[in-house]
Amino acid sequence: PVSTSCSTCTPTAEVCNGRDDDCDGRSDEHATDERCGGGDDDCDGRTDEGDVCEIALLEQSVPAYAPPTTTDVNADGRADVCGRGYGGVWCHFATDDGWSEKTATRPAWSDPNGWNDVDNYATFRMGDLNDDGHADLCARANAGVVCHLGGPDGFAEEGANWRALSDDAGWDAPRHYLTIRLADVNGDGRDDLCARSAAGLQCWLSDGESFATAIDGPRWSNDSGWGAARYYGTIRFGDLNGDGRADVCARAAAGVECFLSDGEGFPTRVEGPRWSDDAGWGAMQHWSTMRLADVDGDGFTDLCARSASDLRCVRFDGSAFADTLIVGNYSNESGWNDVSNYATLRVGDVNADGADDLCLRANAGMRCNLWNGEGFDVIEGPGWHDDQGWNGDAYFHGIQLADVNGDRRADVCARAGAGWRCHPARDLVGEDGVERPGFGDARSVDEFTNDGGWSAPEYRTTILIGGPRCLAATETCNGVDDDCDRVIDEVSMAETCNGADDDCDGAVDEHAGDESCNGADDDCDGVVDEDVCSGDASVPGADAGPSAPSGSGESAVGGCGCATPGASNGPSGAWALCALGLALWRRRRRRV
Repeated sequence: PVSTSCSTCTPTAEVCNGRDDDCDGRSDEHATDERCGGGDDDCDGRTDEGDVCEIALLEQSVPAYAPPTTTDVNADGRADVCGRGYGGVWCHFATDDGWSEKTATRPAWSDPNGWNDVDNYATFRMGDLNDDGHADLCARANAGVVCHLGGPDGFAEEGANWRALSDDAGWDAPRHYLTIRLADVNGDGRDDLCARSAAGLQCWLSDGESFATAIDGPRWSNDSGWGAARYYGTIRFGDLNGDGRADVCARAAAGVECFLSDGEGFPTRVEGPRWSDDAGWGAMQHWSTMRLADVDGDGFTDLCARSASDLRCVRFDGSAFADTLIVGNYSNESGWNDVSNYATLRVGDVNADGADDLCLRANAGMRCNLWNGEGFDVIEGPGWHDDQGWNGDAYFHGIQLADVNGDRRADVCARAGAGWRCHPARDLVGEDGVERPGFGDARSVDEFTNDGGWSAPEYRTTILIGGPRCLAATETCNGVDDDCDRVIDEVSMAETCNGADDDCDGAVDEHAGDESCNGADDDCDGVVDEDVCSGDASVPGADAGPSAPSGSGESAVGGCGCATPGASNGPSGAWALCALGLALWRRRRRRV
């Protein structure tokens, strides 16, 4: 007899194992490009290899590593919010009490035009390219970096290719396009373009119409290992030494190094903290939190990041990194190694004291760390809780700080499922009657919603808000850095009667007393020597009538005359004193 054996295939879901699990005669046919998700998507026996998780974080975290220098498109001193939808880009302008209707949709960077490709939409950057006060918009198209200038009603319809960072030249690789930055590296008020190519970092200076002149930066090349996300993902720009030019820092395997700009290059290397791979800084939860911020308000930019044990800042003293400040216990042990927490670290001046504050989202909501001269005070922000879904990628990545009402304070903003909202920073009176920094009610706009499709990364990751740049004004006593020199109320002087707080103590004309006959407004009522001068010329400083005898010190313009016994009436002596008194009186009258 002949024996036959039949094998029956029982279909199951195809997985990467070299077998035909679904019984279709093929093995591992579902293999795709590797994605960050804990699986072996490309069936090569490895999980999440090739920096896929690091790249995914960077593609969603533009506000963290490349925050806009300004989004004030209409140049009114308030940060506007802009983003790219299916049909293109539009903005909502910040107003006195909320937001404007959306602007015209321009530029038309639409999905049908290819702008839903990640190597394009992940390069959205905003800044002021021509120093006109209007925020401009740039992003990398397949042929190069295209920019549209901002104006009173939005972005210009027509743009131009300002620099040919093209696909053909390799700029569609994440290790290159994710390094694109706007920063003013020569201090002329115009933001320049910087990016890392295979050979290293390079910047192109803006002339207001293009990124024309190239200057070389550090040789952070692919051949020397800088093609790894744990290195190129730490490139940060900021003015370390307070000379008005943006410098650059990044983390190598051995630690952080910075290079100072002289406007024509980056010739001066400064060694930073030894945040090395061997010390654990190669982990995404640590290197990705690097920020440049002037946390103590001394005019020099410091370097901050979250270690396994805390959030810390290393102070820069103008020429080198010095002592370390511990901001707070934001440790792995207390749960801060969760991406929905550590990836939310943002920098801004919440209380307008000239020092940058550090804000981030805990499981129960936002908190900000404010410098008090010796350490950091913690204030609570909006209650963006895990239970409300704020630990989702579609929400926490979009948290940003910007001044939306023009009071020089950084407000906290984010996209919720129901739309965009910002909570203005303000002083709140506590139960003890003491004012302390905090955040007010949300200013919301029914835009960028989940129902409108904005939970998709190709849309939500393009939403930008930031700045605006400090617009210099005359310094006054108001607890704010009006003239943008990072010094508060430096105009303090002796108090005079003028309805202003001259000595910056919070009180106006507090020296007012009873009026006396001295040519001054002693009681600060805007009138000089009213009802106090007797007219007796024998009394020094007394008022005298128009027919006063010679030597009385008569003033032909009224007011209190000047008399000095024994002095002549010539151009010197008493009359000189009288002229001085008259000038001061006129000055006071103008200021009242």
